[in-house]
Amino acid sequence: MWHRRQISVFSSSRMFSIPRSFACTLAVAGATLVASQGVLAQQQQDDEQAPDPQTLFVFDYAGGTALFESPKDDGLKRALGMIPARFYELRDSEPDLQEIPKPIVDMIFKLSTYPMRMAATDRGIDPNTGMPGIGVVASWKMTGADPAKDARAFHGSVTGLMLQAGGGMQINPSQIHDGFSELALPFGALSFGPREANDGWRYEILFGLMPDSDEPFDVLPAAPRGSRAVFRGSLDLAAWTPIVQMFGGMAMMMIPNGTEIMKDLHERGITGPDAMAFEVMSGYRGNQGFERFVARRMKHFAPSMGIPLEPLDPDVYSVVPSDATMAQIKRADLGFIWQQLKKQIEMGAPGQLDTVREEFTKHTGLDIEADLIEPLGSTHAFYLSDSTGGGSFLSAVMVMWLDDAPRMRASLAKLTNKFNEAIKSEIDGPFAIRFASFDQGGVHFIQLRTPGLPIPLEPTFAIAGDKFIAAATPQACLAAAAQAQGRLQGDLRTNSAFKAANVSLDTTHSFMFVDSKRTLRTAYPYATLLGSALSNAVRSHTNDAREPGLVVPPYAILAMDAKPMVTVGHWEGEDYVLEITGDSSMLVNACGILGVGDLAPLLTGGLLGGGITAGIMEQTRGNRHQPAWTPSEDSNSESHDRGSSEY
Repeated sequence: MWHRRQISVFSSSRMFSIPRSFACTLAVAGATLVASQGVLAQQQQDDEQAPDPQTLFVFDYAGGTALFESPKDDGLKRALGMIPARFYELRDSEPDLQEIPKPIVDMIFKLSTYPMRMAATDRGIDPNTGMPGIGVVASWKMTGADPAKDARAFHGSVTGLMLQAGGGMQINPSQIHDGFSELALPFGALSFGPREANDGWRYEILFGLMPDSDEPFDVLPAAPRGSRAVFRGSLDLAAWTPIVQMFGGMAMMMIPNGTEIMKDLHERGITGPDAMAFEVMSGYRGNQGFERFVARRMKHFAPSMGIPLEPLDPDVYSVVPSDATMAQIKRADLGFIWQQLKKQIEMGAPGQLDTVREEFTKHTGLDIEADLIEPLGSTHAFYLSDSTGGGSFLSAVMVMWLDDAPRMRASLAKLTNKFNEAIKSEIDGPFAIRFASFDQGGVHFIQLRTPGLPIPLEPTFAIAGDKFIAAATPQACLAAAAQAQGRLQGDLRTNSAFKAANVSLDTTHSFMFVDSKRTLRTAYPYATLLGSALSNAVRSHTNDAREPGLVVPPYAILAMDAKPMVTVGHWEGEDYVLEITGDSSMLVNACGILGVGDLAPLLTGGLLGGGITAGIMEQTRGNRHQPAWTPSEDSNSESHDRGSSEY
């Protein structure tokens, strides 16, 4: 029969996808486990009598090569496309890899190149079984020269693999889906096969109750005009509520505070008929990449999550120097977060927090909540800049707005004095550890010093007006205080890269900025090393024709017209929206992020060191299978006893 066709051999020249594509493929296995709880009885229901499905989650991914929009990424795309050929080469020489059936490897590589979409729906709790009526569909769009032929050939391969696996599998034609096959499993039926959809031929796998495998994708957000979406997804927590309540009921019987946990989930919009829903979209618009994240119905639950509703004051951007390489400003109710933390600690260890607070007050004369938490405001910033230390990680500065600056100043003075008194009684030697204070430019600074010890780090703090400032070095703290006082010229709003991004800050609730053109210069040398590592990894020691060339283009080309990364969060009615813009090149964006605070050298050193070590260990392992010297027939001769020129 048609479902007993021979296993097809897929071309190894297909493009290998990046990890997100792989994750999409592997998600099918996870979805199977989720769906298996309720499909046994649900597949027996009459579709016409079943309630309308609620979409639990859905996503649509455009495929492996769709991520590489910019010509700057051509080398990376070319090198990744050679991974299958390199894997097959390794498989021929490594017995461990040969244990993986080649048809399965072929299938994985092929699937990773196709556009893929997946959805899960729920038709409610079955009153007869008490289980949710879950349905899951995973669908791959065929993109070859003959999609119909490819889909049927792929079906033959899948069926052949299942039959080859044995175990008494009974694969029969599906009674529900034309052209599909059906496999009876202990938890229900699994259907799979080719289908001609509205957008072309697809290969699909169905679990549970899924009579219409196109309908769940209608809820996906539409791409804005003039843009091309690469990934779209949606997760509706309200649709998950019946399932969460079912398992939550079990948890409430087994966990002492299960009732409180379920109540807390409801108050935070995680469960309930009006719970939040999330949408995400990423793609390209002109020469920019973009992402959009939407939290539906979040405004109602914001107070219960410690999220203030008011936008950022326009003056907050003045604390960030104009030469900032990275900056983040956001709002959060730290007092509320503290109260929630207290609640969690009290639930887990009743009375322990009170003991800690009493001990803290006994030794410092301060109350943690009244003297250190309550003075804090709801706005804070973090940035790195050339002004505060050349843009390195030692240039990092944190700024927190204060609701009660005099009380915080008094609390810090008392806290540092108590620390100095306590440490003085503990250390009796030719060195010391103490907090020292000094005044400069009308600002009071507190600095951690180690007199007598050559420790090259002096964390420094200050209160400049209504702002608390913390930095890793006194130089950074001095510059940050001068910026906060308005004594340095310009601020973030005068940054040329930021101005070129043309972002409106009128109703901004949260903000993040990375000057990719500035930071990629730090990461670029290390990106070239990683690019060379990838090139050498996919090259063949027996086939010189497989040559990826430059994975990372020359610096001038990569940096040309590089776009900054800007994230802006704001409220749109009841929804919270995060909009991210950046360069269309994945390499530019990656180098821009890795260049923030010298992150690239730290990561690259570990990766390259691990790669070199692995290569040496592999070579050593290979050498152990062969003797270092094989004696010849005349090994007992006098000449051999004396050694040879080889040694």
